[in-house]
Amino acid sequence: MRYYRDPHGYLRLCHRKYGDWFTIKLIPCGNLVCVAEPTAARAVFREVGSVGEAHAFLAPVLGQGLPLLDGEPHASAVRWIAPALTSARMQPWIEEISRLTASEVASWPVGRPFALRPRFEQLAMRVMLRVLFGEGAHERVATLGPLILRLKSRDLVQSVLAALPFGLAKWRLIGESARTAQAIDACIHAELAARRAGTVVNDGALAHLVAPRPDGTVATDRELRDQLMTLIFAGHENVATTLAWTFERVLRHPAVLGQLVEPGRDDRYPAAVLMEAMRQRPVIAEVVRELAEPFEHGDHALPTGTHISVAIAALHMRADLFADPEVFRPERFLDDASTTWTTPEAAIYHPFGGGARRCLGADFAMLQLRTIMSTVLAQADLRAPDSAAERGVSNGMAVGPHRGALVVMERRR
Repeated sequence: MRYYRDPHGYLRLCHRKYGDWFTIKLIPCGNLVCVAEPTAARAVFREVGSVGEAHAFLAPVLGQGLPLLDGEPHASAVRWIAPALTSARMQPWIEEISRLTASEVASWPVGRPFALRPRFEQLAMRVMLRVLFGEGAHERVATLGPLILRLKSRDLVQSVLAALPFGLAKWRLIGESARTAQAIDACIHAELAARRAGTVVNDGALAHLVAPRPDGTVATDRELRDQLMTLIFAGHENVATTLAWTFERVLRHPAVLGQLVEPGRDDRYPAAVLMEAMRQRPVIAEVVRELAEPFEHGDHALPTGTHISVAIAALHMRADLFADPEVFRPERFLDDASTTWTTPEAAIYHPFGGGARRCLGADFAMLQLRTIMSTVLAQADLRAPDSAAERGVSNGMAVGPHRGALVVMERRR
């Protein structure tokens, strides 16, 4: 349980105590071999292992979404979905994302502490639904966001806890969570039926997904449902949590905040701030593989079936890779050397995972993050309620600030 209470701190402690390779016990994997060294990380990302089995506990919610697929089925799904989320396709949504952000900020209280993460979850959900389903579907899918947030925050946890004595591999949605999931499916399938029938405008990223795929086939409603759920769940969760961590970090570093709002600053600086926040507080503390064949690296030999992970939280805090890693210094990502850190070959900096399974929506996520952060800073004067840094806590999907990124809005701009 210590891992879930502070994944970042726990992995970094294990790395300091045991070195670049260490083993922890983790639900649902059992024994998990962790690596926090670049060449080993690169080898793990290259390794053809099963990720679907390691993520099998997500099946009751995501079905056969991307996290559950391996090999050619995964590669085929990426070829189908990735073009819908390119920067070029997403650029026209910047103005709408900014408008939705301004509307959200207008609802924030003035002069008293509140948690940013839940606010960003609602905002990121609205953005994802608008981008995926299009402007015309706004009213038709209005109930979808609250249903998914309810499933994730309350119903899902209850079902998982009920299943723990019997093993997570066999857990199922029960009771209220099953009814919530049925309502979500009904909403998605109704929208898909309308698209198939041509009775509504077919826009948003879904327009690409319902069109023939690169191999000429057309996705079934079940395939579309599973991938839409994956994009909505992963997309809004990671964006919201990254934003929460970014403001948690920035508001405790006045010089960085001053740079962000300074007229005439380097246009690259907001992205550098986001990258530094993701370095110190990665939303995904580690990525897991289940070996499909024996794996050897240096003096280490692991048998088929071993669960192995790249401990991103520890890797990002290595002093030999990032000078003064405890210091929040976005300028490190403006240095020329930083361009080599983010290449697939480096296996040093991995806020979006790595290898063939790197997040296919990373570019879209960065576009959202920059737009939302800039809009919030233009609309509100925020401060941290105290100087104490928040530790990370896992909700099973992401590692977020344990107090939800508590802030006080001094005034609206």
